[in-house]
Amino acid sequence: MATTADQFTATERDLLRRLHAIVGPAITYPGYLRDQNERSGGGRGFAYEVGTSSLHGTWHEWLVAERFADGSPRFWRTGELLREAHVSFARVERWAAGLPGEVRAKAQRWWATYPRETRDLPRLAALTLAALDGEFDPVPEHPALFEVEGVGL
Repeated sequence: MATTADQFTATERDLLRRLHAIVGPAITYPGYLRDQNERSGGGRGFAYEVGTSSLHGTWHEWLVAERFADGSPRFWRTGELLREAHVSFARVERWAAGLPGEVRAKAQRWWATYPRETRDLPRLAALTLAALDGEFDPVPEHPALFEVEGVGL
């Protein structure tokens, strides 16, 4: 199984890190992203969209358009496009499915509200960011049931 660095470009990882509050619950429930309504947001030169099948983000220059008499910024405007990223829900779901079981179990515990309220969003955010940074080894696609050492077959 590929690592996070192999699965996403640097710009895609930056997008997922900026949207960790949306990506985190997807670790616990694979259909989470598909159940979300379309929405958009951002600020200070960054904009994102959650579409019907993907996440999309853009980074623009953030320029001062007008200043107060004292020289402090009064209005800002977006400048040229600096970078852009587009990540499908399917890719995020494959990445989340490849995380170790204990990581997904922690995410489920920190997202859960039933049968016991164990929701801890700061811990879920930290776990999501660590997973995006590649701090956890991915699960192999076909794990070996056991290893036999020293046996010449």
